[in-house]
Amino acid sequence: MMLMHLKILVAALLIAGSASAQGVNPTLNTSSGGTGSSVPPVVTVYPGQSIQAALTAVASSGGEVFVKSGSYPQSTSLFISSNTRLRCEPGATITWNSAGWVVQPQLAPYKLGLVNANWAASSLTDQNIDVEGCSAIAAGTFATDAGFHHISIRKASRIRVRENGFAGGGDGTAMLGTNDTVIVDNAMTGATNACWDHWEAPTALTVRNNVCTTSEYGVLATGTDTATTLVGQAIDGEISGNTVNIAGAGVGAAGIWLNGLGPSGSGASRIKVHDNSIVGDGASVFTCLNLSGNSSSNDFSRNSCKNGAAGSQGFGGGSTDAGGTPRDSVVIANTFDNINVSAGSIATIQLLGPNMRAYQNRVMNGSFPYCVWLGSTNNVALDNRCDAGTSGMFNLTGSTAPITSANGGGMSLISTKTANNSAASLDFAALPGGYNSLMLDCNNIVPATYNVGIGLQVGEGSGPTWETANYKYSGSAYRNGTPSNPFSTSDAQIATYTVGISNSFPYSLKAYISMIGSYKIINFTASYMSAVDGPNLTWLTGSGAYTGDSNPITAVRLLIGSGNMAQGTCSLYGLSPN
Repeated sequence: MMLMHLKILVAALLIAGSASAQGVNPTLNTSSGGTGSSVPPVVTVYPGQSIQAALTAVASSGGEVFVKSGSYPQSTSLFISSNTRLRCEPGATITWNSAGWVVQPQLAPYKLGLVNANWAASSLTDQNIDVEGCSAIAAGTFATDAGFHHISIRKASRIRVRENGFAGGGDGTAMLGTNDTVIVDNAMTGATNACWDHWEAPTALTVRNNVCTTSEYGVLATGTDTATTLVGQAIDGEISGNTVNIAGAGVGAAGIWLNGLGPSGSGASRIKVHDNSIVGDGASVFTCLNLSGNSSSNDFSRNSCKNGAAGSQGFGGGSTDAGGTPRDSVVIANTFDNINVSAGSIATIQLLGPNMRAYQNRVMNGSFPYCVWLGSTNNVALDNRCDAGTSGMFNLTGSTAPITSANGGGMSLISTKTANNSAASLDFAALPGGYNSLMLDCNNIVPATYNVGIGLQVGEGSGPTWETANYKYSGSAYRNGTPSNPFSTSDAQIATYTVGISNSFPYSLKAYISMIGSYKIINFTASYMSAVDGPNLTWLTGSGAYTGDSNPITAVRLLIGSGNMAQGTCSLYGLSPN
């Protein structure tokens, strides 16, 4: 019955016709799982038939529209409903024709290609929409119209756009007020606005492994709406592995820009921007990575940027827009090659908001007054390797309590923790990347409880999640000249003691944590007074590792076996080569 109803519906739609159905055949080929089947229907569209009719046919039940190879001219928007997959065979090309274009009333005044059925909704409505393998061309005046978008999805969740190609127009994809979007493995050429756009305070966005050529923006994440009246935040996302080529850009263009262009409070937060490549044409003026607005907790790491034009910039972190000034974000292990900063800009890397940090970045071959500008409270710039700026390494105008070190290599202090008898551990979370090794230096550690152990644990993820099993370790120890060698193939921690520790004498530890390789080896030495037969001096050297998985380590802590840590200090340092 499902198949019969579907054929009747398709036939009715084709007879009625629509503004988007040009050269429609009298029938469409359809298939489903058969009578009583729960398999969603599939509608196949051939050249000369209506894509919109097929999308309408599966709108109520959900299903797939499969577009065969060929040309499909469109003179109005296509509407796709929830639980629908639009899939194109290689060679299928949709052409958006500006001549005679009909603007649908619910979209006015915007001229948009493929949109979700409830685009004008006031809250999240549509869901589960996939678009895969299609090619789309913006023709006529649409080719250079920054306001024309190939795919525009608004107030919808779980959107997947993958392996599509777009040519001309403003945006390849424009996601507005969406949740859970994945834009992956697409390509766009000739964008006049942004290849991959997210506005209107989207959440859980992913833009990964796409290729883009644009004269303005590669990727945008914005906390406000198009009218810039919404006070919102673009929250939680990943922008990774993308290639952005910028050609013919004017002032204000950017490879990747997280911003808040609306009223005070709008911005973009908790977004990881990593492993992207941004390349200019040697004449364009743009900022490679830009962060502005009331944005926080963003991570820019391992991106590369290359250009040649005067007036360009590597990282613009802190320029105030209407939303406010960003803060609490980090710039790690990025490469900025041949970035020529204009006289009006003061540094290749700008940290103008509070608690902004830059580690392990490489600035080379360009011309710039300063490598890094620290212009707010508690800015940090450590181990950045820079070719000489015309005015120096750092500009500290407006800075308060900055921490700096020049030209990479050696040891850099990351953080210091002091015990005050209120916790059982000293924790170091959100470990920075870019270091070959970390060194944990702990001194004058005194447990509140007599005859306890001390060990090391590592954490994973942003929480972090502390690992409490699957540690292996071995070592050599001497207590008053007598060997006592610890060994374990599975434990809740890396034991950095052999017998109980006295709470009347200090404990000291030096631990080196390898950050390279699948499993992170920790080598350590420790000394303390024994509580068992002491006070006798115990000396221990050993190594251990967490072997439960090979995920990245994001945290480390020194942990008392029971009770609190009464006193002592641990400092974490980063070690890196020149």
